[in-house]
Amino acid sequence: MSPAKYLLSSVVIGSAIVGYAAATRNEARKHADQIVAMRDSVSTTTTDSTTPNSDSLGGGYLRATINGRGWEATEMTPDMGRGSSLVVNGRNSSGFLNFNIDGTNTEVDKPRVFRKTSPVMYWDENNETWWGTKGEAVVTKVDAQWIEGKFHFTAEKNGQQVVGENGEFRVPSRPGVLPSSNGS
Repeated sequence: MSPAKYLLSSVVIGSAIVGYAAATRNEARKHADQIVAMRDSVSTTTTDSTTPNSDSLGGGYLRATINGRGWEATEMTPDMGRGSSLVVNGRNSSGFLNFNIDGTNTEVDKPRVFRKTSPVMYWDENNETWWGTKGEAVVTKVDAQWIEGKFHFTAEKNGQQVVGENGEFRVPSRPGVLPSSNGS
């Protein structure tokens, strides 16, 4: 290939890459703006992570007993995506907790088993990551405003365990979520 053709090919390929990156950045920026707008529209409170707070996200919550100690999210990120799963995600001063539930065809009282391909992820106060592949989440109520449920999990690593019990959540519903069959 002649140097002129090589230079022209490089310019065309480089322009295509820059154009793709710019489009991706624009999409990422739009998505980030949507997240910020949603965050700003929902009131959040910050509490001592050892003190239960029944209203940690404008009526939403994520809490459990983890290894015998109360854990409650003081901040939650609403999932405004339109995919087939909905992320339940919260954090406090000692870590993070998240897992997925069905998002568009949510079935009430049907257990969703945690497994290797869809675990509970828990980050503890030591920045250790735990993957809970045993346990389940059960949606107990769905309406136009909220999706509520219960969960429990066990995570094992290097001969140690993290056990999450008596978990409960309430997260904002989103457009397209079908109402529950229990008349809620």
